[in-house]
Amino acid sequence: MKTLFAAMLFMASFTTSTQQQSQVYICTGPDAYRYHKTDRCRGLNRCTGEIRKVPVSYAQSVGFTVCRICKPR
Repeated sequence: MKTLFAAMLFMASFTTSTQQQSQVYICTGPDAYRYHKTDRCRGLNRCTGEIRKVPVSYAQSVGFTVCRICKPR
């Protein structure tokens, strides 16, 4: 699933319609599975890939769950 996610992430364009979606941060590393409210969350300290800003709906749709440290609202 992470390989599919990486391919989708690099190919996707994150344009939004007139509605503003909540944005979160994810790590593109192979062991990443949480999304974060800020790119300064200590949960991202060991990220081995890139840190990307994506809509929360996208992060959830590819299987990421909320970070317990920063808990986005």
